[in-house]
Amino acid sequence: MNKILTIISFLIITSCTTIQEYENLTQETDVLLSTSVNGVIFKIQKEKDLPNAYGKKDIFGGMVDQGEKVLRFMGLNQNGNLVLRLTDVDIKSNENVFTRYNIARAPLPSFPKTPVMTQGTMIGGNQPQNQVTTITNNNTVVITDAPEAQIDRLPENAYEFEFDYKQNKLLDLGYITVSFENVTAYSIRYLLNE
Repeated sequence: MNKILTIISFLIITSCTTIQEYENLTQETDVLLSTSVNGVIFKIQKEKDLPNAYGKKDIFGGMVDQGEKVLRFMGLNQNGNLVLRLTDVDIKSNENVFTRYNIARAPLPSFPKTPVMTQGTMIGGNQPQNQVTTITNNNTVVITDAPEAQIDRLPENAYEFEFDYKQNKLLDLGYITVSFENVTAYSIRYLLNE
């Protein structure tokens, strides 16, 4: 009995936590890394918690993709400076537990005696959805498919710049630092630090 109460308490507590946003670096830090021309120096994956029915964090730990930040090595310019390209891509999404887990928004009634499949109708420009219409005792129950998520990848923000690593080998972007250890025309060796 105590285990059941503990599990229920855990589910209630975790379902009440607020949604947080995360930025996860995909490369290791404090390890000598290398890349070549047009190679990725670092990539930061942006995510947030999947919202549940109450706008709080999903108890199953689902995440929603929010985009990425990527720094690339583009080579050296005629002055011998590094040419770097920083891109930031944002993804806007209305994804939630209903769209992710294909959950209907209303409790489902008991299975009808004679379900009938009817073609969905166009509502507000959306695609038609399959509907199951049941008529019992002059009451009509309509069950539609779960809504689909709308995920939009916004145009990327790209900023190309040069960096004189001979004067200062440490590039500080505020959220991450890159220390250039060895630079050639075709490759670099570097350290990342958050």
